[in-house]
Amino acid sequence: MRRSVVTILKNLEFGPELLADLISNIPKEKLKSRPQDGSWSIHEWACHLVVAQDIIQERLEKFSELDQVHIKVYSPDLNSPQEELLDMDLDRALNFFSRKREWLLRFSSDKSSEFWLKPGTHDDYDPYNPHILLRHALLADHFHMFHIEDLWLKK
Repeated sequence: MRRSVVTILKNLEFGPELLADLISNIPKEKLKSRPQDGSWSIHEWACHLVVAQDIIQERLEKFSELDQVHIKVYSPDLNSPQEELLDMDLDRALNFFSRKREWLLRFSSDKSSEFWLKPGTHDDYDPYNPHILLRHALLADHFHMFHIEDLWLKK
C-alpha cells in the first residue's frame, strides 16, 4: 500500500508544473474558445481542475477527522453557476493549484497504511477510501490535461 501511495504522490507533485507548462504553450485566443458543441473551453477545464483541489482537501480532512465518512457526489454542472469557471482568473488559479497541491503532499506524507485503507461510503463508488481518492486526484490531473491538449491541437 505505502509504495502505491508514494508513487501516486510523486506523480501528483508534478501536476501544477505540467499544467502551467501546457497552458503557457496555448495561444491566448484559444483559451476561452468553446467547441461548437458548447462544452468546456481550455480555460474551464484548467480552472475546474483547480476548483477540484478544495474538494479533494475537504474529503481527505473528513477521512482524517471522522470515524464514519460519507462522500456526496460532486457534479460541476449541478453545483456551480454556468459561467463561474470562465470568469476565473487563470493565472491566479494556476498559482492556487500549486499551493493546494503542496498542501496535499504535506498532508499525505505522514499518513499510515491504515489511513489510506480507511473505509468510507460514496454516492457513486464502492468501495471508497482515501487511497482511491488520492488515485482519482492523479487520474483527474491527466484526464483534464488530456482534454486541454486535445482542445488546443484539434483543427
